[in-house]
Amino acid sequence: MQQPTRVFRDRLRNLTFRAPDLSRPAGSVPMTAAFERARLFRVLSLFPHPRFTGHAVLDETGLVPCATFTMRTRRFPSLHDRIESIEARLHKSVATYRPDVVVVVATARCAGADAAISRIFEAASAVGHRPQVVNEHELVELFRFPERGGYDQLGQVVTSVFFPELLHRAGTWRRGGADDRRRARPTWKAAAGALVALAEHRPPCVTTLARTPLPPGLTSFIERASRTTTL
Repeated sequence: MQQPTRVFRDRLRNLTFRAPDLSRPAGSVPMTAAFERARLFRVLSLFPHPRFTGHAVLDETGLVPCATFTMRTRRFPSLHDRIESIEARLHKSVATYRPDVVVVVATARCAGADAAISRIFEAASAVGHRPQVVNEHELVELFRFPERGGYDQLGQVVTSVFFPELLHRAGTWRRGGADDRRRARPTWKAAAGALVALAEHRPPCVTTLARTPLPPGLTSFIERASRTTTL
């Protein structure tokens, strides 16, 4: 067997080996930061729908990493299977994120969404949660600037005032936009529902999370919640 050359031996000698950090998976936040965030008030929000279901987890410092997304529930063949997938996600998210509040954003005129909400109530009650229901039309009124025009103001406010990382593709806001924006809307609705719940329980946190001035409806909601929480 050939002996290693002097140059090769010198290179080996100069190498520094770093032991892998086995306390957390690659790409995750440090464990100490994760434990600190776990102590904060946390909201799990779902926008259940037979086609696309929005999911968001929010705490006092912002969105929990890797916990805000849209599920393509329409990939399942039947409504029964789609509702079961939403229920399974609820159980997994409650066990993983341990929220203080579970929020359900309800859409109008959708029998499949109503059936999913009923199942969510049953599943959440079984694990000690009573979901808070927020109607989609109420969110639209809270997350809009009356003096501004444009389509989908809720999405504009969620992505520009609070969470620009949720804007998948830049471009003009118009009806019939890109497919990825259409798929992202359930996520924005879930994030908006989480913000309303956080405003109800921790009003100052929502103001802190805002990057620009808030819509007047949301500002009034936070002021009312602040008076209630201080009584």
